[in-house]
Amino acid sequence: METYLRSAGADRTVPLPVGGLSYIQGLTRQRLINKTVGQCLEAIAQRVPDREALVVPQENIRLTFAQLKEEVDKAASGLLSIGLRKGDRLGMWGPNSFAWVLMQLATAQAGIILVSVNPAYQAMELEYALKKVEPAPGGGGWPASQVEPASCLHFQTSEDLRIILPSPLYHCLGSVGGTMVSLMYGATLILPCPTFDGKKALEAISKERGTILYGTPTMFVDILNQPDFSSYDISSMCGGVIAGSPAPPELIRAIIDKLNMKELVVSGSWAGAAGRGHARPGVGTDWCL
Repeated sequence: METYLRSAGADRTVPLPVGGLSYIQGLTRQRLINKTVGQCLEAIAQRVPDREALVVPQENIRLTFAQLKEEVDKAASGLLSIGLRKGDRLGMWGPNSFAWVLMQLATAQAGIILVSVNPAYQAMELEYALKKVEPAPGGGGWPASQVEPASCLHFQTSEDLRIILPSPLYHCLGSVGGTMVSLMYGATLILPCPTFDGKKALEAISKERGTILYGTPTMFVDILNQPDFSSYDISSMCGGVIAGSPAPPELIRAIIDKLNMKELVVSGSWAGAAGRGHARPGVGTDWCL
């Protein structure tokens, strides 16, 4: 059962799905979008072909959606040409990079199951993960990607969305909240560093005019405590997402005030989408449990 607690104090409940279905529509008129990842990429590349899609400063990568689509098409064909087939599993073990995003999209387009492997794994952990990857899942088609179209962040146009993502792509905050949000809304995804670096995140906000920032509480603490924090231009910032673990109220206030993140989505556990809150100055917090 999902319970929605609004700042006005209303308590509304939505019953469990019936008929064995796994999808239930909550308190919204917007339904989940039944599209494959490849279809999402094709649609956004046609709608805004010349808009920046992906920026990776450390690799000097700067691609529009049309260019990203071309790279993904070539990579998907390449994966199939080396013998991988629909339903096979491919493990991705590495830090944030162009290659990570490329493999995420190319495997989905080819119907190959991407297995996200923590880049911090040591040899024994990696061996264990690879043994889990090896068994083929059997027949069946690659399921369509279902992405919730409702956004908690309010912007005038999707051109305002320039996502600074210092959190890892192997986690769903990065691969779903980052890559898939980029495809669905035409947002520019900016990867400031291979692994988290608070200084690099601030540099990317300043140089790339980032508007929203993703991170865990510890990441935000590090960013706010950078010795030269005041030297960076963060005037373009509007909001972001803090997730992964509980965030104390004083940290939320500091993020809103010092990072200019007036539209802040607070999630106690992104993977389970539990404890999601929407903090706005003077408005209170809308919680979705």
